[in-house]
Amino acid sequence: MVAVIEGKGTAYRYGGEEDAILLPNFSVSEGEAVAEVIRKSVAGTAVSNKQLNVTVSTGLACIPDHAAEAADLLRNADQAMYQAKRLGRNLVRISGEPETLPAPQRRISRREPNGSALTDEEQEHIKRLYFTDGCAKCPRDGASLEVQEAGRMGLKTPDLIVLCPLCGLEGLIPGIAV
Repeated sequence: MVAVIEGKGTAYRYGGEEDAILLPNFSVSEGEAVAEVIRKSVAGTAVSNKQLNVTVSTGLACIPDHAAEAADLLRNADQAMYQAKRLGRNLVRISGEPETLPAPQRRISRREPNGSALTDEEQEHIKRLYFTDGCAKCPRDGASLEVQEAGRMGLKTPDLIVLCPLCGLEGLIPGIAV
């Protein structure tokens, strides 16, 4: 979760099994996109050697759309979270959203770049960061990229397969030939 919100907001422990994330200056749809990335990431990760599956139920509220004060914001987000649990868990619900069964699949309206459209400058930026710092940031939103090396014969550096868990940027950056 921390990697998803790094540089965008702050995560806080709130209660026994609850966390609160504050994302200043984010719209409802941008907050929803972050929550969906976290939900999918947690649902896709097995926990412990017993391969336990854990899910996340998220309630989202935004100032001024859903509340004017912090206490109301927290209460509305909490109510939306309990609605997500009532509707089957592993959901993101927005404060005031009507209850429907099953919960509608959302199309995230946040940036959805075309993975094949990495510019030369973006490729160079990613390669420079990866090979000098050992990690790379997305040139479009600053999130930590998932990078896999794909070695081929005759290359001085490996091909890089990159994926941004936040904006969906993905692509293959060819390695440098010997």
